[in-house]
Amino acid sequence: MKAFSSLIRQEALIMARNHLFMVLAIVLAASAGSIHLVRWYDASRTAPERPAMLQAGGHRLAVEYLPASVAEPPLAERMAVALMVCEVLILGFLFGSVGLFQEKEEGSLRAYRLSPGGQARWIGAKLTLWTGLSVAYAFALLGTAALRLDGASLAGIALVTALGGCLMTALGLAISACFQNLSQWFIPGVGVLLVNMLPLAFQGATNPPVWLWLIPGWPALQAYGQLLSGAGQAAGGGVALSWLVVWLLAANCLMLPTLAWVVRRRIFKEARS
Repeated sequence: MKAFSSLIRQEALIMARNHLFMVLAIVLAASAGSIHLVRWYDASRTAPERPAMLQAGGHRLAVEYLPASVAEPPLAERMAVALMVCEVLILGFLFGSVGLFQEKEEGSLRAYRLSPGGQARWIGAKLTLWTGLSVAYAFALLGTAALRLDGASLAGIALVTALGGCLMTALGLAISACFQNLSQWFIPGVGVLLVNMLPLAFQGATNPPVWLWLIPGWPALQAYGQLLSGAGQAAGGGVALSWLVVWLLAANCLMLPTLAWVVRRRIFKEARS
């Protein structure tokens, strides 16, 4: 347990030297400020109008337009959902990869490979750190953006963020393990991030294409949409929240053994050669 915690501290120190926490604070302030700005703009556009008046035969009738039966989520809420998918869940994918390349450059990874620490402990420390940071950052974003949610919704967001953050961190580590430095990783890594953002183009679609289920961002996008709206259930024929969680859990069950295999062949095998 002591060795495991020392690995987490080492990863945190690497990120602190890279001023990660300052970067996250700046991005958090910009994201929360954008949500507040969009909420203010949306409220100014949807100010209640005076009912129209009709006059016929000496009688004046007030005409009031009723809202649609299925209201579209507010723009600020949709923006928050997009930020949860494209900002919160990619923390481990992006910064975990940067930390891995820095460990290679500094030689600390080679030193650890020669120690009896083991591969499972190394992977577990990285997944624990970045999954925890993803959940903490998600709640920080919700708090600074003044998004009021009940306890059940907050618990659901913590679960979805933990599963999604773990999945994206594992995917990022598996990809970065196949490259020697950040320059080689950059184009493939950014390409994966762009693919993960594709579901945003279908946000709110009633009949989205089936291939979206191959992208981790799609079930996470639907889950956050339900949780931030306070519905907690599918609307308009969508998939229930429980099945979205099952999808994320199953994806982790597939990704984690894949990560272990890639790390064993691409990183820890070098210590024995």
